[in-house]
Amino acid sequence: GELSMPGSRYRLAEGVTFQPMGEGEDTVVLSLGAGQLYSCNDTATVLLQAIEQGGGLAEAAERLSAEFAVSRAEAESDLAVLAQELLAEGLIVEAR
Repeated sequence: GELSMPGSRYRLAEGVTFQPMGEGEDTVVLSLGAGQLYSCNDTATVLLQAIEQGGGLAEAAERLSAEFAVSRAEAESDLAVLAQELLAEGLIVEAR
């Protein structure tokens, strides 16, 4: 499919919850529908938190570049790839 644009909006899929495990730890993502447990890194955590708060890739990229000293462009491209993976796994869906 197409790569997501930075303005893309997503929401967590039905039955998906996540729990950051604290500083230096991965975030645990649970998909009740799929009965799957995932572990994800800081980049995914920032994206999921932005989505949960009603934000999109742009907000996540801003937070990522501020927190991890990466360029805005690099943050956006990492997040666009990650969003595709999360969509493919059914953890997030495009918000209409």
